Amino acid sequence: MTAGDGTTSAGLADADPAGVGRRVLDAWDSFLALARAVDLDSATRLPGWRAREVCVHLGAWPERAALRAIADAARRRLPPGPPSDPDDANALVLGLHRAEPRTAVLGALEAARLAAADFFAAPDVADMAHRPVSTPVGVLPATSAIHTICYELAVHALDLHSAGAPPPPRQLLDAGLAALIDVTGSLAATGGVQLTVAALDEDEGWRFSTVARLGWHTEPVDRDSPPPPAPHSAVRGRAAELLDISSGRANAAVSIATRRIRVDDLPAFLRLAPLIDAAPHIPGGAALRGATRLLRSAGGLLGRLPRPPGTY
Repeated sequence: MTAGDGTTSAGLADADPAGVGRRVLDAWDSFLALARAVDLDSATRLPGWRAREVCVHLGAWPERAALRAIADAARRRLPPGPPSDPDDANALVLGLHRAEPRTAVLGALEAARLAAADFFAAPDVADMAHRPVSTPVGVLPATSAIHTICYELAVHALDLHSAGAPPPPRQLLDAGLAALIDVTGSLAATGGVQLTVAALDEDEGWRFSTVARLGWHTEPVDRDSPPPPAPHSAVRGRAAELLDISSGRANAAVSIATRRIRVDDLPAFLRLAPLIDAAPHIPGGAALRGATRLLRSAGGLLGRLPRPPGTY
């Protein structure tokens, strides 16, 4: 999507850095409150992962300080390299730090939050916003890359809830949806797909719109938002359910069968399928690949689901 001056749009990198920064730091603050409230040795719904493993792998450690690395790459204009494998990085950090005392684990989380705060407080943040950096999901503008942590924080906040932490606040789940939509918009734009897709909790959420190979626009939407350009689709359900499905924590087939989620305009949504197949580490990629396969086979059923009145 081209802006009025003919430049290429780049999702949340086009937004006011102060606003994006507030959402990222609010997400960190919400997650930190949950981490401080939970017993780190409590089991989560993730096999083999306690709350400790969840928190350790999100922290900043000498061997891995992902947010500072992104900021440094943007500031130094380093050419993006190939996508890194997050599983390898997680295994390294957990092997070295899973036995750390509680104070060290919480300190690592606070250090990661500080890295995000430093990025958005930098005097050159507007200059860095659009600079391409390498991430596990591919090349993203620096601001979008920093913002992707909101997805991890939201999903892992739900993991901590399964270990006895309070439920995550709505604003954290909303930030997670924003990150998921923004990254998927980048993928669609790079893949040359012209499409609008929304993720909606009731009638509020986020959507991206692309113009093939000319970028993507990411924005919040509600019931009063103007209709999107065609072709368009929307996935509807509670934010926690949408995040759980995207991350593989919930079964898409069950959610569809019980109508806890609904898909508007299935053929439009399935335009994403080949792009998701090609993206090695898109947030929730494995689950999304499974969901799109399921949606292909369930097309007759989903196509008959009524669209709520008054929605786009």
